[in-house]
Amino acid sequence: MLWWARALTEAEAGNITGVFGASPDEAGKLLFPKQPLAQSRNVLAVRAGDDFVWAAPKSLAPYALGIILDYSYGPLLDPYIKANLKNTNRIQVMGGDEPLKGNLRKLLAGRIGATIDDTNVLAYELITEKQTDAVRLVDIADPANPLYIGFSPVVPQAATYARLLDETIVALRASGELTKILARYGLQDWQTGAPAASPVSN
Repeated sequence: MLWWARALTEAEAGNITGVFGASPDEAGKLLFPKQPLAQSRNVLAVRAGDDFVWAAPKSLAPYALGIILDYSYGPLLDPYIKANLKNTNRIQVMGGDEPLKGNLRKLLAGRIGATIDDTNVLAYELITEKQTDAVRLVDIADPANPLYIGFSPVVPQAATYARLLDETIVALRASGELTKILARYGLQDWQTGAPAASPVSN
């Protein structure tokens, strides 16, 4: 079993206490605090010379879309992915330790026509791999999705951990410390500001 799927399964079983970056949409069996710890917004990545234009999920029909095993992409794309999951001409699933890198390799090799991930994650990956000139990010008007630490329902202290985490985030925000911490990484508070911007086109 691959790392993200395994992490969720291990948390559900109580073998690990929690998983960061989870959402209730993809990990409904876990216990979630009230306060999210981040905000994610998905964009598409296509080859720089591709004339792809987004209008709706059906815009992807001529393309093979690379996704990551067991990831949720939110209410905008999850129904399209589910409906086409068995059609490899439309959906190709990537697992392993570095699935985003794998999807980008497939994209640049022409084996898929697009891939999808969080705008900040994709922008960082493209800068790190020096691929910013080879890939174009496409805005799909995806609603921001809050992310949490999902705690194991089997761990007796899970509810206490969730409550303490909520109290800490509220206190850090009220004191201004949260803003200072996020500023070190070029980020804004997900409650009061937008996610860090990435260059995307329509």
